[in-house]
Amino acid sequence: MSEMVLVDSPEAAHPYTLQGWLSRGGLFFQDEAAARYAGCTHRPCGECGAPAPKAWLQCDACRAKADRARYESKPAAPWDGVAMLYSETRDRYYSDPEEAEDELEDGEALEDLRIVICEPQCAPSLEADWFTDVLPSEDYDVPDALLEAIDTFNATMNGVVLSWVPGKTRLKADE
Repeated sequence: MSEMVLVDSPEAAHPYTLQGWLSRGGLFFQDEAAARYAGCTHRPCGECGAPAPKAWLQCDACRAKADRARYESKPAAPWDGVAMLYSETRDRYYSDPEEAEDELEDGEALEDLRIVICEPQCAPSLEADWFTDVLPSEDYDVPDALLEAIDTFNATMNGVVLSWVPGKTRLKADE
């Protein structure tokens, strides 16, 4: 038989003091670093030490410098006259360089928009085995009429551009 302990007995529970940290918002943490992170709004930039919003590893100036360096490290190519263009600074797509130039503000050059040449996203091809899940069993084949329709669809949609995404090449400035 087990020992009986009443609710008001000193054996049922005893006082215990926890050591920890309270964040600025009143949250308890056993870890000082976690409490400090929860209570702060900024922390030192990993590059220069200036205050940076806590969700970022770098301050705005260092991030802008790194973004510029990343952009300039991309290979440059002239516009092919077809591809869409994307401005990293404006988060906007353009159909040609002239459209981007029309939106320049005073003192701004086309290079300031950090334009990259987009890559096309074409319609994917259909595969006959996509339809095997709805067949009654492995003993059945996809019907010939469906195979012919898939071939016709694939031939028709081959190379059809559905959208554009920013690519890995920056727009070469006119020289």
